[in-house]
Amino acid sequence: MPDISFLRKNVRGIKGVFLTREGDVLDVDVELDKDVKYLSKSISYLIEVICDKKGDVRKLSIVGNDRFFIFFHNSYVLGVVASSDVNVPLLNVVAGRMLEHVEVPKDQMEKIVKEAKDEVLERLDAFIG
Repeated sequence: MPDISFLRKNVRGIKGVFLTREGDVLDVDVELDKDVKYLSKSISYLIEVICDKKGDVRKLSIVGNDRFFIFFHNSYVLGVVASSDVNVPLLNVVAGRMLEHVEVPKDQMEKIVKEAKDEVLERLDAFIG
């Protein structure tokens, strides 16, 4: 089973994470445990409507006091609840890599996440200007 705890360990400001595949909850690292199934179904309906109108979706974000990011890759959905000071470029890269390689063993995932994090940190000056 995929291990989503790497995301919380490598990106500061993450309050919770969940991973689903085809609507089935695979892993939850968030206090919303009992609400994730309902949330997953709601996201599925929303994406179905958006895809019918606009085509593929790779990421959605909802901004309030906290931020809610939803990443899509094939049949997987990764939901992330984060504080407003989360490093969004880092989150985008690390979450994207995790989803691309979601089925690799834990030791390989550690390496993939570290490489993604290092890649963003190396290009940090370009983001800042």
